[in-house]
Amino acid sequence: MFSMDNFDLESTMARHFFEGSQATNGSSRSHKPRRLKCASQVAQQRQAANLRERRRMQSINEAFEGLRSHIPTLPYEKRLSKVDTLKLAISYITFLSEMVKKDKNDNETGLTVQRNYQKEPPKKIILKDRSK
Repeated sequence: MFSMDNFDLESTMARHFFEGSQATNGSSRSHKPRRLKCASQVAQQRQAANLRERRRMQSINEAFEGLRSHIPTLPYEKRLSKVDTLKLAISYITFLSEMVKKDKNDNETGLTVQRNYQKEPPKKIILKDRSK
C-alpha cells in the first residue's frame, strides 16, 4: 500500500526533471532548470489563484444582475440564466435602436407620432422590484 510518509515529493520531482533533461540528448537548446517549489508555496499560490477567480466570477455575476435589472421581464418569470440574459439584452437593444431610427425618420419627414389618449385608456404595467 502507498503511504505519504514514504513519499518524497522533492526527490521525485528532481528525478523527473533530471530524466526529462536527459531525454533531449545534447540538443542545441540550453534551458534553465526550473526552480522547484515547496508544497506550501504551491498551496499558497493555488489559494491566491482561487481567490482571484472567485472575485472575478463574483464581479461577472454582479454585472449580470445589473443587466437583468435593466431588461424588461414579466414579474412571475423565474430568474434569467446568463445566456438568456444576454440574448434578451441583445433583442432589447435592437428593439430600442429600431425605435430611435423610426422616430428619427418620422421627424425628418415631418411626420410626428400623435396619440389620442382619450380614445385609448392608459395601460397598466406591473413592475417587479428587483432590488431585494
